Amino acid sequence: MAGLTLTGFEIKTLAQSKAELDELFKNTFGVSLGSEPDGSIPPDSVAGQLVGLLADREAEIWEVMQALASSFDPDNATGKALVALCALTGTLPNPERKSSGVVVLTGDPGTVLTVGRGVSEATSGARFLTTAAVTLSLDSSWTTSTAYAVGDRVSNGVSPARIYQATVAGTSAALGSGPSGTGSVITDGSVTWTYCGEGTASGVSAIESVEAGPYAAATGTLTMIDTPITGWLSVRNLADIKVGAYLETDAALRIRRENEITGNANGTLDAIRAKLLRVGQGGANPVLDCVVFENTTMIVNVDGLPPKSIEAIVLGGDDQALFDTILATKDAGIESHGNTVGSSNDSAGFPHVVKFTRPTEKLVWIELDLIKDVGRYPLDGDAQCRQAILDWHTSANGYTFGKDATVWGISTSLYKVPGVLKVSSVRLGFAPAPVGTADLPIAIREIARFDSSRITISSTGGTP
Repeated sequence: MAGLTLTGFEIKTLAQSKAELDELFKNTFGVSLGSEPDGSIPPDSVAGQLVGLLADREAEIWEVMQALASSFDPDNATGKALVALCALTGTLPNPERKSSGVVVLTGDPGTVLTVGRGVSEATSGARFLTTAAVTLSLDSSWTTSTAYAVGDRVSNGVSPARIYQATVAGTSAALGSGPSGTGSVITDGSVTWTYCGEGTASGVSAIESVEAGPYAAATGTLTMIDTPITGWLSVRNLADIKVGAYLETDAALRIRRENEITGNANGTLDAIRAKLLRVGQGGANPVLDCVVFENTTMIVNVDGLPPKSIEAIVLGGDDQALFDTILATKDAGIESHGNTVGSSNDSAGFPHVVKFTRPTEKLVWIELDLIKDVGRYPLDGDAQCRQAILDWHTSANGYTFGKDATVWGISTSLYKVPGVLKVSSVRLGFAPAPVGTADLPIAIREIARFDSSRITISSTGGTP
């Protein structure tokens, strides 16, 4: 029987509605209306057309009732109905976010770049707009035997004059002509430079994608000027763009709601971690990863935790939101431990000292040699290899705090790129121009950080 039953809502189909209306019309106006061989009313008769119109309208009403019934079921609700259901248990959909980052703009001194100047990624064409007005300022000329700090920019060369930025602090060479070329790692004495663009002046602006979504741009690929003006010669991003997101899908929202409901307990390590992972979700500064440790003994343990304490290691998220969450989630009488210290008030207004740990970020430089099948290796194969390495080292793949940077992991990630025949050498280090071929150890309170600007690939042709 159609309607609300013990097993749920059963919809009446269009065929059922038509059959019932057929019987109703024949009982009311005479059985002679049913002149078809099966006793039904001919659809091209006046009565048949009325039955068809009424059956269609009735079917629409049943479909609306089914949608209404489904809106109370998280497994079947969609759109606004699902959002309302999830809000009842404190889960809100993650909004769409634009991709964002920073670019260096170079050209002639005094050039004024207004807000909204357009730039795009060289391969994908992903479009970005500047979010600040910039006036290009004349940079100092490079000089010998000079101390430079990270972020210092200099101009060097004539026809063309170019801008370079220091990525590793040091002292420039006592002899020579300074940085040249368009590379991302240029050694000059103990200074390391990266190419920024053409000209003698530069400025910096934040950027965001024109549309919300996961628009990526690896280091050095935002080089196309979409809205040129006189005096603006180059644009370049010196770090990977922070990728945005589309509006969270219904399927993803359902899964996250279930995960958050199961994490509504307090006190256990899993519950504390689940609550911390919810901090900032959907905002500009969400928690990206988290682990929680405990010391149940009466002495300091091997990891340095005090007796009867917990330590949350958290990447991302607002400090105060984390302090508040830890206080609200941990057991009473248990000390929180970490290198980040703050305060949070309980429900009675009394302040408590709360601690958690921010992991030490270990920047990793990678140089590798690979052999490729020239016929299959993409034109942007080197860029795809860099992205494959970055994709491998994410929390989604289990890469988190205390995980070593391994030669095996880096090599394995490259074989997803078409045409990679062999990874012949991988060199890793915590400084530019690495020479080591061993895995890099990462302690439990550390996390290795990778960026395409620190990955150098040398690919040569080979025989499949």
